[in-house]
Amino acid sequence: MIDHGISSPTARLHLVPAVVSLANPPWQRDVWLRQDEFENLDEVVHVLFDDFCDASAPEGGLGASLRTEEEVDLMRPAGGRVHGRAGRGGAVRA
Repeated sequence: MIDHGISSPTARLHLVPAVVSLANPPWQRDVWLRQDEFENLDEVVHVLFDDFCDASAPEGGLGASLRTEEEVDLMRPAGGRVHGRAGRGGAVRA
């Protein structure tokens, strides 16, 4: 794997699909709403806030799991939406 100068390149194997799943409502309906599936919203939130990034303050991930300022800027609104919705118990849409 090419690390692109980041210290945790394998984290991207989890982080990128989590972000992509947030941007894909059909995936959310087809996968997250079925109990027997391997991925659910809880897992995505843990990836984005606990395991590989703090999406509410993504600048801390720069150089670790995020490669560029552009990625930080793109993660910030997604993190804000997830964090805001989760706090109100609402549905999450990126």
